[in-house]
Amino acid sequence: MNRKIIIGVWFLIASLILPELAYGELYQYVDKEGRMHFTDRPEEVPEPYRAQLKPVQKQITIEKNKNNKIEKFFESLDQKEIKWQDFVIFDSKGNPVGMKLKKLICKSMLQSNLIVWLSVEMALLILAIFLILTFRNLPTHKGRTISIISIILAYCILAPTILFLLLFPSAHKFLAITRVYLAEIKTNLKPDPALQNMLNNMEQKLQSYQNKIP
Repeated sequence: MNRKIIIGVWFLIASLILPELAYGELYQYVDKEGRMHFTDRPEEVPEPYRAQLKPVQKQITIEKNKNNKIEKFFESLDQKEIKWQDFVIFDSKGNPVGMKLKKLICKSMLQSNLIVWLSVEMALLILAIFLILTFRNLPTHKGRTISIISIILAYCILAPTILFLLLFPSAHKFLAITRVYLAEIKTNLKPDPALQNMLNNMEQKLQSYQNKIP
């Protein structure tokens, strides 16, 4: 009985956490309305825009699983594309005076799927805690010990796997997308010195974070 429980726990966690993985490269293009798009599936880009596709950064990325309900949910949140102008605060005269950093971060997290894998990592931790609390009530000491140790081992294997195969690549994509938006803002605007200094500092920090992520 204990073996069946342990095997069931392993399969439950694995089926919830490990999606089908594929490797690709992150591309960007701008549509006729000036909206920027990012994709790791260039074959799905509309034909008129394929000629302008250009890679953002050479790195390992994760292709979205078409059958993943979690990703479909977040894709529905990301259907409305926005322009780089939507990240800038303008005064009454139309001069750039600030940045909508929260909106920029949320948009980049959605496009990079970072928010998806952060949620998965958190769900894995919650699931592990729930299973430990459940199996600690088994009638025998041996059953409780074996079950809890198995859950902890499963978590210690799956959590780093998600971290290196999903979270780190998505974090690289998140930083790359954010830097592209910042570059667009700096290219198309002539911000005041204070805003220019803030953009330069953000660019340096993002570059530093990219260099630190494995």
